[in-house]
Amino acid sequence: METNSYLLKAGRLVTFMAWLNIIVSIIIIVIMSNNDMSMQNNSMASNQYVIILSIAIPSSILALFVGKALKNTKTWAKAPAVFLALLSFISPPLGTIIAIFLFYYLYKGWREFTTSDIN
Repeated sequence: METNSYLLKAGRLVTFMAWLNIIVSIIIIVIMSNNDMSMQNNSMASNQYVIILSIAIPSSILALFVGKALKNTKTWAKAPAVFLALLSFISPPLGTIIAIFLFYYLYKGWREFTTSDIN
C-alpha cells in the first residue's frame, strides 16, 4: 500500500471531520443545557439543537467507521465517503473546505485499492 495514496488522505480527512463534529456536538450539548437551565420557556431553540444533534451525532459515528475503512483500504467505504462529503457542505465555511478536499481525494483515488490490489 502506498503511504501517500489519495484514499488514505481521504480516510484521514473523514476521521478528522468526524472528531470535529463530535467536539462541536459536545459544545452544542453544553450550550443547550446551559440555555435550558436559564430559559425555561424557549423550547423552540431547544428543538433546533435536537434536530442538529440528531444529524451530527449519527453522521460522526458513520464518518469514524468510513474513515477507518478508507485507511484500511476497504472499497465499500468510497460511496459513504461521498455521502459524508455532501453532508459536510451543510456547515460552511470549514465543512465546505473539507468537502472540497474530500471530493478531490476521492476523485483522484477512486480507482485505488481495487480487488486485484488486495490479497
